[in-house]
Amino acid sequence: FDVHDPMSSLMRRHALRAFLEESCETVANGFDVMAGLALRAALGGPGTEQDRMRHMFTQHELKLSLGKLGYGSGASDDWWHSLFVSLDVDQNGAVSLQDMFDALVLHLPVLPDEAPSRETLRKEVFFRSPALDEDEHWRRRPTANLVRPPPGY
Repeated sequence: FDVHDPMSSLMRRHALRAFLEESCETVANGFDVMAGLALRAALGGPGTEQDRMRHMFTQHELKLSLGKLGYGSGASDDWWHSLFVSLDVDQNGAVSLQDMFDALVLHLPVLPDEAPSRETLRKEVFFRSPALDEDEHWRRRPTANLVRPPPGY
C-alpha cells in the first residue's frame, strides 16, 4: 500500500464512512461507539460522553475498536497503517473526533453515484452511554432532529 496515494486514501475513507453509516447510523455515532470500546478496554468502562468525544485513537486502538465492530477482518498491518494515516488529518499521530469528521465528512469528495439523500441529511448524532453489558447491541439510533448540511454541501 502507498500511504500517500490519494486514490487509495479516498477509497479507504469512503469504505469506512459507508461502514460506519450502515452500522452506527452516522460517523459521529461510530466514533462514539469506537471510543467507548477503546475506553472499556483501557479503563474497564465506557467513560463519559466527554471522555469519548475527547478520545484520541492510537493506530492500535483504532484497529482493535474497528475490529470489534467487524471492520477490516484479516487486513494486514500495512492496510491498517494506511487507514490510520488517511484518517489522521492533522498528522499528530492520533485520530480524534475532529480528524474523523474532517476525513469522512467535511473533506470527502462525493463519488458520482453518491448524491446525498434526504435520509442522509436527517440523520442525527449524539452520544448515549453504551451499556456495560457486552451482549447489548451497540448500534445507535437517530433522533428526530434534523441535521443541517454544512455550507457548500
